[in-house]
Amino acid sequence: MSLQEARGYDSSLAGRSILGNPQPVSIRAIGEVTQPGFYNLPPSVSPVADALRLAGGITPIADLRAVRVCRYLDNGEVSEEVVNLYDPLRSGAPLDELRLGNGDVVVVPKLDFAQADNYDSNLVASSTLAARQPVAVTILGEVAQPGFQVLPFSPRPVADALLTAGGITSEADLRAVTVRRVLTDGRTSETKVDLYTSLQTGSPLPDLRLGDGDVVFVPKVESNTDEYYDRVLVSRSTLAQPQIVVRILSYPGGGISIAPLPNGSTIADVLSAVPLQQADLGKILLVRFDPEQGKAITREIDGKKLLMGDPSQDIALQHHDAIVIGRNLISKITYALSTFTQPFRDVLGFLLFFDTLRDSASNLFGPGSDNNN
Repeated sequence: MSLQEARGYDSSLAGRSILGNPQPVSIRAIGEVTQPGFYNLPPSVSPVADALRLAGGITPIADLRAVRVCRYLDNGEVSEEVVNLYDPLRSGAPLDELRLGNGDVVVVPKLDFAQADNYDSNLVASSTLAARQPVAVTILGEVAQPGFQVLPFSPRPVADALLTAGGITSEADLRAVTVRRVLTDGRTSETKVDLYTSLQTGSPLPDLRLGDGDVVFVPKVESNTDEYYDRVLVSRSTLAQPQIVVRILSYPGGGISIAPLPNGSTIADVLSAVPLQQADLGKILLVRFDPEQGKAITREIDGKKLLMGDPSQDIALQHHDAIVIGRNLISKITYALSTFTQPFRDVLGFLLFFDTLRDSASNLFGPGSDNNN
């Protein structure tokens, strides 16, 4: 009997007759189930749903609206039927009673973002059909530790993915976090998640579910789009990398130090640890590696204006920034950077440049050295 014929055939009536002898059937469950494979399904009033439970339950990215059942007929043809388990789940109506037979294949597709409207992933995830299993995803872009991550089951998957990757950097644009998914037919589905609005307004975080193989990409905020983007709010949020490391080259401080600071710290936070009466506050140098240009960029800060309350001088610091305090040392660093014949290849070369200066700190800052030279 084909699956289309089975729709109009009361197999329960036949099973209860003197001709019937209900037996377990051997089926295969594949797709978005936690344990794809072969199973012996006992007689059931909701066979398709019980087949998914037998396979360990569905994954967080299963689309219950289009579960396919495939049956190979004796004449070599393939009979196929689509079962919608989502609508009964949402309305409380009885589940589909399509009977399964030996050799039937139940296929659970991935949720396509383009067809995700009016699909309540939270409802599906909290149902008895769902499995609460960790998922393996790839997290790239402006996070502290990009790469492969295993995420536990969570009601806020995208946000927790960023935290698992060490938090976002100060350059992350939370307005357009991108999630990419490869569908069963090889097509790529993509959607954007806005975490910034939730952070700014206190509204609930997006509940987009992640599944095995998904890629989460956090873009870098563009300078021409950050007019209304509060970087300080983002850097001090729980989604941000909790700590940054800044190098401080200070003549009044007597050396070169590596300072761990809370994310969201500014130049003013660094000055609080500097002997201000000995510092040349009129000319503080902020040095930052620009990976796009492959070189260090500098900016002069007027510490006197900063202490007088000028917010334009209180720059938010980023991971791996270097701060130079002291006129003579500024001249040395500016000269060294301007005569550096090759650009820095990456941030490691940028950091090694300053670590080399730190190794010779006794010559630069020692009591017997001639700093005017």
